[in-house]
Amino acid sequence: METVDLIILGGGSAGLHAAEVAGSRRMTTAIIDSYPQLGGQLIAIYPEKFVDNVSGFTKILAKDLATHLVARMLNYHPIVYLNEYAAGLEFLTPGMFSVATKSGLAVHGKSVLITAAPGGLTPRKLDLPEAERYEGKGLIYIVTDRSLFKRKRIVILGGGDSALDWAIELAGYADMVTLIH
Repeated sequence: METVDLIILGGGSAGLHAAEVAGSRRMTTAIIDSYPQLGGQLIAIYPEKFVDNVSGFTKILAKDLATHLVARMLNYHPIVYLNEYAAGLEFLTPGMFSVATKSGLAVHGKSVLITAAPGGLTPRKLDLPEAERYEGKGLIYIVTDRSLFKRKRIVILGGGDSALDWAIELAGYADMVTLIH
């Protein structure tokens, strides 16, 4: 088994940046992520949201920022393991670790950086028995295409940062946005 200099748990923006920085310093890296693609929250939760606090960009869609981060990081040829959940971390010898995944993969590295949320991110679903039959038919949990809200009247349920962020973000697309907290 090949040993890398740095194992990064999490392929979101922090993990991608860490892989780029490590690669630029001639370190070999491996990224382990539970999602089927790199990008973390930028892709899984906020792909259509604008990000305006990243150096180098005045305003950029989260999915486009993820694309840029992945492209830069891939210049350094990391080993990428997707759809893998880290299940264990073992200290082998001084300066040597092993990360085991739920599928049985073992990745060895000289150091480990954890940039992941615990267990991946999933939206909290509406806890009503009839909710499931409306999912994807007007009831959605993640905005993947803001154009779906053009000239619509929408209701957002929630009291967290995400609910308020989306209410503000979609106000420019929908005819009316109601936020229920």
